[in-house]
Amino acid sequence: MIIISRKLVYAIVTVIFFGIGFFSVRYLSRPRIRLGGRYLTVNYRAKINPKKNYHLRLWDYGWPGPDEGAWYRNFMEAAVRDFEKENSNIRVELSLLDFSEGPAIFAEALAAGRAPDVYCTAYEIPEFNYEWQIPAGIFLKPEESAVYYPRLRKLVTLDNYLLMLPRWSVSGIWVGNRSLMEKEGLSVEQIQKVGWSWRDLSGIGKPTKPVCIGNLSAKGLLPQLLSIYPEKSESNIRHLGEILNLIKGPASRGYDYEGNMFQLFLSGRVMFIGGVRPKIYEFLNEKAGRMKTGWEPVILPIPADVPRLVLPVENSVIGVYRHQKTGGDDQVAAAVKLAYFISTYQQIDPWRRLNVIPAVPDLARKWAADFGADPALRLVEWFNEAELHNIKVFPGYQTAVYPGLKNFYSGKSDLDEMERIIQELLAIK
Repeated sequence: MIIISRKLVYAIVTVIFFGIGFFSVRYLSRPRIRLGGRYLTVNYRAKINPKKNYHLRLWDYGWPGPDEGAWYRNFMEAAVRDFEKENSNIRVELSLLDFSEGPAIFAEALAAGRAPDVYCTAYEIPEFNYEWQIPAGIFLKPEESAVYYPRLRKLVTLDNYLLMLPRWSVSGIWVGNRSLMEKEGLSVEQIQKVGWSWRDLSGIGKPTKPVCIGNLSAKGLLPQLLSIYPEKSESNIRHLGEILNLIKGPASRGYDYEGNMFQLFLSGRVMFIGGVRPKIYEFLNEKAGRMKTGWEPVILPIPADVPRLVLPVENSVIGVYRHQKTGGDDQVAAAVKLAYFISTYQQIDPWRRLNVIPAVPDLARKWAADFGADPALRLVEWFNEAELHNIKVFPGYQTAVYPGLKNFYSGKSDLDEMERIIQELLAIK
């Protein structure tokens, strides 16, 4: 029988409690933040070491063009060179992804712990990854975070933490025929100033044609409406169906309104085109001028339940990630510095070419001045004034929803069928 003295027992207990206390204090003193009900361990006080060399991987997308995308690569390579000149101890490796394969490549790399240090998205805000992603805002000074549009910051903020850095946005809009609108008593200037409602459309006569037609695909009319009315309740689904029914009107059975929407609008047979981007307005305005239609296409916000400025938006954001080779949170701080540099980069020619609005108001105003047209100034103002709603990508939309929406718009299916489609769409969000 082994006999342990009381002194030894006391000594063992003392060592155990000391060990528990030591490790508890060490764990609890580690810098961490509470985000979305979870704790992320990250040294948000980490600084870039000027005596240390950093290697960062930057992923973006290669935008196409007549020069096979060389214009955008040249732009990004120039941005990287300018960044490296200001930060001589940071080397950046740039990769441009293909639009069709890029999202899957990034998702695979992220799941395997091989994400890039900095990842630029196109037209979407991805879900925050709690395993590898770091809220970029924790490494920014308040005045640095404040350079972005407040309403865009809100779209990527959780628990007061800026998750990703806004880069640019493009709004969903309607385009109207000014002459037809004024004949119906609709004030273009009033709508552009304070918004409008579905009730404004309910009294418009539409004997044989829809009052509005537009893009029905994955980022078009229905997804834009769903960004504003996202609830899955039965009453809300009914409401969305009624809105689509209102703007569809008594469509001719079997006629492809979407396929002929430009012709219908430019010929003055449809008052509105909805669910489109500003690039479409630019195209229609140019076409109307060439055709000498005698009337003006005008840019409009999305109608709402009551008159108010509402814009569904698609966004480019920049995320910052750890990976298996991350050397420490000072490397994350360096990655945030790169992300911030890119998101506030002063060159705006690419955004004019793509017709997207920089997320920094100062750059947006410069963009609008270079655009040289009132609609650009109007959009810049709306980003300060309107409710912004993020448009999400819906899995399987083109195969599961798009055909049914086209059938509804061409009169081949009824409102009940359209509501069933909306319900199924909300179920796969």
